Amino acid sequence: MTTAGGKAKDVTATTQGSEGHVAPRTVSLLQDPINKGGTATVVKAYEAWAALHRPEYRPYYLDDTHAGGILRLRRWTPSDTPVPRVLPRAHVPMYRAARYKMRGIWSDIEEVHVIGAHVIHGSLAPDQAPSLVWLATLIDDERLSALEFQTRPRRLLYRATLGPLSRIEASVLSNASRVLAMSPYTADLIVERGFAPAARVEVRTVPIDTDALCPPADNVERSGLLFVGRAHDPRKGFPRIRALLDASRPARAAGVDVVSAVSPGVTEGVRWLGKVESLVDVYQKAAMLVLPSLQEGLGIVAFEALACGTPVIAYRCGGPDRMLLESAGGIVVEDATGFRSAVEELLSDPGARAEMGSAGRSFVVDNFSLQDFLADRSLFEVRVQ
Repeated sequence: MTTAGGKAKDVTATTQGSEGHVAPRTVSLLQDPINKGGTATVVKAYEAWAALHRPEYRPYYLDDTHAGGILRLRRWTPSDTPVPRVLPRAHVPMYRAARYKMRGIWSDIEEVHVIGAHVIHGSLAPDQAPSLVWLATLIDDERLSALEFQTRPRRLLYRATLGPLSRIEASVLSNASRVLAMSPYTADLIVERGFAPAARVEVRTVPIDTDALCPPADNVERSGLLFVGRAHDPRKGFPRIRALLDASRPARAAGVDVVSAVSPGVTEGVRWLGKVESLVDVYQKAAMLVLPSLQEGLGIVAFEALACGTPVIAYRCGGPDRMLLESAGGIVVEDATGFRSAVEELLSDPGARAEMGSAGRSFVVDNFSLQDFLADRSLFEVRVQ
């Protein structure tokens, strides 16, 4: 392993964890730790757990910020801290090359943790290493959902690489001793496709700090719709919001606040907020969150909104569907007609919004507790069958 400064660390001896617990020698492969969004939230949650229970961990980060993935790989040596992430630029050949270059770190390693939205980066570990993976989505489910909306070069790239990448993904999952899926939807897909048996697949959602993400004071007035996400990403379905505003006078009058690093463009009824310092404030002020995504592995923003007592209206998109319905704080729609009807009904019924917000808050407190997540010492324990 390496330290934060890139110096090699001796991993030939098993280390002592908290309370004298003998911790296994572990390599953690973490995806996108410095990017914003759901994957960064996942990595931060894992790091918080590791800091409490396994402070000796020295993870390898997959660098998703360097545009020249191939050049970085050519310069990279096992004494560097970051391992280059090469999706979606170079794909399979670069992962194979990175795996070859990483071969020097695996001596005397007892287990591997693979953490991120996908598990492709788990292919950097040797097949014989006992492993645990924590993932949000399967790569074909994500990519095929919005393929028709991508540029032609990206469609060609995705089609050419999807088969090999899916086989690598299946191999990582089938070799894992434990698979933690971030939603029941993804857990079901893994089992249905035969990537891992049901006995090795569990659901573990991303935790939410419900002390920080909480409903507003009683005197805070809620108004308008809220969208949080990458408005320029076809998978996030922002054109569905434009269609809603075109078709619905009440929605257009209420307006939509958009939290997105990239502007969605000029549309009547859209208020672009850019990046915001605190999402809590915008969640607390919104009458409802709208989630028009074509596909989500979990859709963490929906449950952050529920934690703030903000009801959610979502297109059926996979990850959040079942839990939103179970929460009684969300409505899941199938099409534009259902979307418009649900939005207009909630806009006209403050009592229903308050009731849904309260139910959603209770559900998140019971099922997404950060305190329970951090207290579970065995959460990321690799159980060799």
